[in-house]
Amino acid sequence: MRRIERLALSLAVPPGSSLAAFVAGLPADCDPFAADLEQRIRPDGSFPRRALERLRQGAGHSFELARKTMLRCADEGISLLLPGDADWPGAFRTLYAPPLALYLRGDRAILSRPMTTLIGTRFPTARGMLLASELAAILVSKKKCIVSGGAYGIDSAAHAGALEAGGQTLAVLGGGLDRLYPAHNRLLFGRIAESGALVSEYPPGTPATAWRFPVRNRLMAALGNELIVVQAPVRSGTHTTVVEALAIGKDVHVCLWPPECPAGAGCLRLAGLGAGVIIDGSELLGDETGYSQLEMPLSGENEERILAAIRCGFLSLDALVDACRMPVEQVMTLCMRLELEGRIRRFGSQGYGLTRVA
Repeated sequence: MRRIERLALSLAVPPGSSLAAFVAGLPADCDPFAADLEQRIRPDGSFPRRALERLRQGAGHSFELARKTMLRCADEGISLLLPGDADWPGAFRTLYAPPLALYLRGDRAILSRPMTTLIGTRFPTARGMLLASELAAILVSKKKCIVSGGAYGIDSAAHAGALEAGGQTLAVLGGGLDRLYPAHNRLLFGRIAESGALVSEYPPGTPATAWRFPVRNRLMAALGNELIVVQAPVRSGTHTTVVEALAIGKDVHVCLWPPECPAGAGCLRLAGLGAGVIIDGSELLGDETGYSQLEMPLSGENEERILAAIRCGFLSLDALVDACRMPVEQVMTLCMRLELEGRIRRFGSQGYGLTRVA
């Protein structure tokens, strides 16, 4: 198929669907828009006649949408990757329904690097946030790229930890790259795109609706050589990513949490089912170096800048970045450590504020 036909197909077929799995398995010279497809491939099993008929009936609209999408990607500075391209991730071959297109903002070469996927809850403890950041830094020291989902909580901490350690990170998003979600992470997304990449299987203009995130999770499972669940409760969106990773034979590791920590109860359950266990991250290092060498001490000057800004009142992460004139990943790392020390805390939508003892 020509490039325009492959893009039109990706826009007409729902990501992660059984129809996507069917067309992804067709020979390269087969055109799903062709009327005689059934006679050409002589399927031994089921054949989605009705779905392909609807595909053919909407071919005109699909091709027009593909042309507009190509122009929009060019205007927005978004790279379009399709199966068969030289830098198309080979890891997607293991998926039941691999993506039919990938949109990328940033460094395309990142897709060929060794990766580890770090995921977890959007509502972690302060220790969970810091551990995610530290694990990302350790993996960066091992020349790994960090994959996560760009969400609040563990995802954001993993991305920030990788950037703070001077590494690369990849955020797999659940909507178009021109409609970044969550919007409050826009500064972090900008830093990720500068040194790593933002990717999505959804074209520009696609809103990040809730049902798209579980579908997106299979890409995160496939891209990482292994999956680490940093902190997650029993009921967590990380479950779909774990299931996808196990289905394609990826190693799954979890961080252990005490039984009285509800935010980590899902990790305990996975450990009981046989997942690998991580205590403090030293397990990832092997014999090459010591964990203590990778710890990032607080800078007294930068710490005081954060505290001085917060003493004036509650501040969001973006406001702290503006007030302190530091990179967003550095501010996030400092806030995680200060929160763990009990000197500041998060007050929901109001942002960060001082604790009584600060």
